[in-house]
Amino acid sequence: MSEDERSEAALRGGRAWVKHHLRCPTPLQLVCVAVVACAGATHVSAQGPACHNISVGPSQLLADDRGRAVTMDWPSAVQVREGVAIFARKTAMWESERIFFDTTGLVERVRNGSYILPDSLVGYLLPENGTAVPIRRPEFMMQVENIVGAPDNHGGAWVAWIAADSLEKRTLWIASYSAGRWSAATSIFAPRSLNVESLAIAADETGKPYVSVGSTDGERSSYVAGAAVLSQRDGQWAAKWITTSTLSPFGTQITSAHGVTRVVMGGSNVTGTGSQRADTSGIFSAESTDGGENWSKWKLIASSDSRASNWPQLVRSSADTLHVLWVEIQQYNSAEYLVRSARSGDNGHTWIVSDPHRTSPLKSAAAFVLRDEQYYIAEDSENQLALVELRNNEALVVNTLPWHETSMPPRAVTMGDHTRQTLVIFAEAVPGAYPNLPQYQGRRVRYAWITPCRQEPAP
Repeated sequence: MSEDERSEAALRGGRAWVKHHLRCPTPLQLVCVAVVACAGATHVSAQGPACHNISVGPSQLLADDRGRAVTMDWPSAVQVREGVAIFARKTAMWESERIFFDTTGLVERVRNGSYILPDSLVGYLLPENGTAVPIRRPEFMMQVENIVGAPDNHGGAWVAWIAADSLEKRTLWIASYSAGRWSAATSIFAPRSLNVESLAIAADETGKPYVSVGSTDGERSSYVAGAAVLSQRDGQWAAKWITTSTLSPFGTQITSAHGVTRVVMGGSNVTGTGSQRADTSGIFSAESTDGGENWSKWKLIASSDSRASNWPQLVRSSADTLHVLWVEIQQYNSAEYLVRSARSGDNGHTWIVSDPHRTSPLKSAAAFVLRDEQYYIAEDSENQLALVELRNNEALVVNTLPWHETSMPPRAVTMGDHTRQTLVIFAEAVPGAYPNLPQYQGRRVRYAWITPCRQEPAP
């Protein structure tokens, strides 16, 4: 059976995945946890098989039907009809511990004089049986610098990506992916500058997509900065700017439900120099109630005298309940970070902001919500992962996870509503992956499921 035939068979056979994984199953056994050095936190040294709140399943290697492991960078996981589609800006397979797999005869084509991308894949489908199925990179998808996806609420996905047209020019594209097939791609935005890491996408109940990205455009006389939100009207894509006059945008997140589309942005501002220098940062929100045609001004959720408010993550746990998590950096190379969160019970109109939680320096944090409780997967400077529970203004509850030497910022995506499972994707470092470059490590992607415990009915 050819690669394409195997892919098609997996797509046909994976349709029961949603029924199997997106119901509330019997809780998996909790992983054992150990103490982690985290300032101001409550530490849980061990837990038995009893399930008290959520359970973390064992990590599994993401591999195809031949056992070939997967490597990828900046993954974005999306629930689709056949399972979970995981898109990434760079991805490949391993033929062995030291050699990447030549997925589509790339070496032979290069020998024949054909110029092609060295990466023929754009991700993998994870169906019910746990065997990864390659998602081929369509011909129109070139030089991807970041890629994100969101369910289209019809069993497929909207996928947006930033492509590097040259050393200085970047363009934002979008296409739909369904049942293993891609629609035609559309170029929707090409401003002066795009913040590659700030790209976000969401769809409303009808499947209409919205894309947000931190960006700047124009020359001195017409310069604008802030977040650009792109949506369709009468079949045409248009960008609407939510501008800021002082803050540098650090990241955007977007969600849409019940007629309200909301964007959250982190930003920083520096005034003065030397002893007069002042650093401020904040998390801001803006909304549209007419399908993205008009936007409110930025509304402050929380401000800080920190140098930066990084990695804002917006999670919806119900029709009206939103959660935002972000990390504040007091000083670069600081020995201490602040983790903060905010919760809204009215679809983002008002927010309750938690007190700062002090923690050791983090390389990344992936937020998710289960049963209306907020968690995040933290990656520290020693490449150790921990599951952290936020309890409003109480101390953090930190459980280290037995996943060491991680080599990729983790991702956490809740499938279905917040009573279902959360998929965690991370990667382990592989020494000696490049025989000619021994100082470099490769990576193998792994995944695990986090599941709410079964709640016993009240007596």
